Amino acid sequence: MGAANSNVSSRVPSRFCAHCGQRLEQGLRFCPNCGQRVAAAGRSQRQELQAAEQAESRNQRQELQPAGHGQRQELRNSEAIAPLLPLATHDDFVDPRESRVSYIGIGAGAALLAVAALLGVFFALGILPPKEIATSSAPLVQTHSAWATLTEANATDAGTTSTDAAAEDSSAAGESSKSESSTSEPSKSATANKDDKNKKDKLAAAQYPPVFNDAVASTTLAPDQYVSYYGALNAIDHNLTTAWNEGAKGPGKGEWLRLQASGEQRVSGLRIVAGYPKNEAVYKNNNRPKEITIELSDGYKLKTTLNDEFGGWQRVEFDEAHATKSVTLTINSVYSGSKYDDTSFAEVEVF
Repeated sequence: MGAANSNVSSRVPSRFCAHCGQRLEQGLRFCPNCGQRVAAAGRSQRQELQAAEQAESRNQRQELQPAGHGQRQELRNSEAIAPLLPLATHDDFVDPRESRVSYIGIGAGAALLAVAALLGVFFALGILPPKEIATSSAPLVQTHSAWATLTEANATDAGTTSTDAAAEDSSAAGESSKSESSTSEPSKSATANKDDKNKKDKLAAAQYPPVFNDAVASTTLAPDQYVSYYGALNAIDHNLTTAWNEGAKGPGKGEWLRLQASGEQRVSGLRIVAGYPKNEAVYKNNNRPKEITIELSDGYKLKTTLNDEFGGWQRVEFDEAHATKSVTLTINSVYSGSKYDDTSFAEVEVF
């Protein structure tokens, strides 16, 4: 053992690092290998020799042991050397656990960055499933939904406002219409009253009993070997052996006979002898009017149906008295004659 000590002392010109066993030159305060503070000067020669022997032994064992055991061996060497070293302060060494925590934090940060970059690549390529991005897109969806809700609310308010405005306009229009209606009703009433007054005045001024001393017709049958005149005046001559015969081709539908007066006449109806009742044979040989329309000059119209009655007077009454200057009878249909196709009126009286 003594020989070994002399051997080591002859080889050690300087101190060794108490942490890693690195041979140190004189005057160094930090180990150039591990960076730890060099133990304070003043240790005994024996302590220096022991540290050198332990460092030499540790180096030899590290060369013989496989990789992976170095850290545990250094820890054991540090524990072996620790009793030989003077008591060190907190600044004299760094806790290996703190160093490991730092390395772990750096590694974790790098791993997170790598994962984020990988997710970005997947997202850009469209590989990332929708469920994985649902969480990140949820705030945007909520924002969009909130904006959509706000927009819908504004639209609803606008619709309500427009509806209210339309209702107000409709109400105003209704009130205006009511006002116009209420304004127009008195006007209509006043007009009706005025018309009634004019009608009453005309009736009061009209001649009664009525006298129609003129007659005209749409067409007249030409004279023949039997009769020299079939004109309209025959209908007002008070003679049943004469008659007005229309002269149109066919049964005379649409042909008319008109009685005229020189002024307004008060009339309430007519008395008519239809056909040509000169005798029964002549009556049957010619057409007789069936459906006729009676029209007055004041615009009053009345449709009626006459009976097929030989030589009989048929009475037609109006709904009320009228003041008129003319009475027009228009043929709509006929009772057909057995020999001739012309239609006749023997007499027309106005009352």
